[in-house]
Amino acid sequence: MTAAPDAPGRVLSREGPLGSVLLQDPTAGISLIDTEGRILWCNEQMARMTFGPDARADQFVGRTLFEILPRELAEHRVALMNRMAKEGGRPIFLRTIWRGLQQASFIQYVDPGDDGWPPHFVVITRRYPGELSAELMVSGDYVVEESPYVSLGPLDVLTPCELELLALLAQGSSVKQIAVLPHRSEKTIETHRAAIGRKLKVGDRVLLADIARKAGLTTTDVERRRV
Repeated sequence: MTAAPDAPGRVLSREGPLGSVLLQDPTAGISLIDTEGRILWCNEQMARMTFGPDARADQFVGRTLFEILPRELAEHRVALMNRMAKEGGRPIFLRTIWRGLQQASFIQYVDPGDDGWPPHFVVITRRYPGELSAELMVSGDYVVEESPYVSLGPLDVLTPCELELLALLAQGSSVKQIAVLPHRSEKTIETHRAAIGRKLKVGDRVLLADIARKAGLTTTDVERRRV
C-alpha cells in the first residue's frame, strides 16, 4: 500500500475547498479510506462515533474496515465505495443506524494527486435524530443509499414486533391509532410496550419515543439485517 502523508489529503486540507471549518467541526466524524478499505486518516469524532466515547483515532488509522467492523458490513461499505468510483464518482449519501443512533455519511471519491495520497474516499458522518428516509435527508446530485444492515446497540434486545411498535410510537402514533392496524389490539400493544420498557429499563413512554427518535427508527428498519 502506498504510504499516506501524516495530514489529511488535499480535499480536507486547510487550504482545500472544505477548509478548516469542517476539520474543526465537533459534530462531524471524518475519515479517509483507500480503495481496499484501509483507514488512512480519521479524526477523533469519527473514532468516538464508531466505537464509543473512549475510542481514539490512533487505534484505527492503518487498519482496514474488515478488521474493525462486522464482515458483511465492511464488505458492503467497500463494495459501495468502489462501485461509486467505477461509475463516475457521483457522491453517495448513505443513511444507517449504528449503535442505536441514526447517522448519515457523505462519501466522495478523490483521485490520486501530487500530494502523496493514493486514490481514496472522504467520508463525512453526522448523526441525525428523527425518522427520516435517506431521500428526504438530502437533495442534489447524489446517489442516495440506505444501508441494508443496522447496528441497534441497546435496542438489539427487542423483538421485531417490539421494534416495530417502538418505531410507530416514535412517529407520534397513539396506542389507539396503532390498534387500528391488522392483528393488533390495545391490550397487545400495551403488553409489548411494557416489555420494551422492562428490557430498556425505561418506564416512561415519552422517553421510549425519544430513544426511537434518536435511532431514527422506521418500520422499514425492522426488516434490515442486524449486525
